Amino acid sequence: MQTTTTLGAKQLGPIFSTTRISETKAYYESTLGFRAFFDSPTFVGLRLPGNPSVEVSFMDPRDMQGPLSSPEGLYFALGVDDVDAEHSRLWDASVEIESPPEDMPWGDRRMILRDPNGIALYISSPIEPSDEFKPFLKEA
Repeated sequence: MQTTTTLGAKQLGPIFSTTRISETKAYYESTLGFRAFFDSPTFVGLRLPGNPSVEVSFMDPRDMQGPLSSPEGLYFALGVDDVDAEHSRLWDASVEIESPPEDMPWGDRRMILRDPNGIALYISSPIEPSDEFKPFLKEA
């Protein structure tokens, strides 16, 4: 019989490999308010100030002769209190918005941006899901 245990992790920090380290750092800092906790020419680790569990890193894999990551089908989901307020802030700052705020039946009001690597940034606030999606919601 297999025993299931729970991982003691306190955060999840994806690492995306790219050759656009400085451009990516500038975008996440100026557009989304992230700040570097590690900053070198080949690796940048970024966190939201006041919320260290929201973290993403980017590395240049050429030193290790590794592959570049592909943004195809990749979404970074960022939950916010008010997606419409974020949309207004970003619109006023002339940030390119791929998809404006829209209510989704599974319980999100979301908008989508694209970072310099082509990663879709799914920025959302919770809303009441439609009746068809309510049975799928589970407590973790």
